[in-house]
Amino acid sequence: MGAPIAARYPDRVRIEEIPTLGRETRLRPAPRIRCREVGGEAVLLDLGAGTYFGLNATGTVIWRCVEGGASLAEAEAAVTGKFDIEPQRAWADLVELVANLLERGLVVVESAGRVTG
Repeated sequence: MGAPIAARYPDRVRIEEIPTLGRETRLRPAPRIRCREVGGEAVLLDLGAGTYFGLNATGTVIWRCVEGGASLAEAEAAVTGKFDIEPQRAWADLVELVANLLERGLVVVESAGRVTG
């Protein structure tokens, strides 16, 4: 396994700095990020770092919601509407992905909303 994310991305947000995510939280792609879809899955290109980050089909649905200004609750609904997944599992997976995207500096918090589980 490689170095921790903080070591690989020293200019990015550290996990302890990531805000608590609520259902009304809205994110937006970081300005230097470009997205390309290949075969129903997205590849995020970080033009500043010269790196890429792959998303599976579920992650791609979430990314499209982020690009469209949706809240995390709306992204969760999009995932449960498209895939056969329980809402609690969808929320847990969504929060895990969003934390990873935040930590890597691929998204930024547009509005925090209220904190909920």
